[in-house]
Amino acid sequence: MDAMKQFVVVSLVTDTGPRKIEFADLRSKLAGTTTNPTYVLRDPFDDKILAVFDYNDAMADDFGEKISKAHRRFNSRQRRRGTMRGEKP
Repeated sequence: MDAMKQFVVVSLVTDTGPRKIEFADLRSKLAGTTTNPTYVLRDPFDDKILAVFDYNDAMADDFGEKISKAHRRFNSRQRRRGTMRGEKP
């Protein structure tokens, strides 16, 4: 998925492993869903969830545009906070 290359991707495996229940609970808390796979875009500065996508969203033709829209939302929040890359505090 080329659209995901502009983000740091973290995988949360919820179907196998010794911590699968703990990770499934975290997925439910973050995304409000139990669907696999689920993609959550969050703001690293305040943990606000910017967008949640499921498998069907990811397979849709407009997934790249949905990701871009979430990225623009993030950039807008960054500008309001004055934390865009390269800006001086």
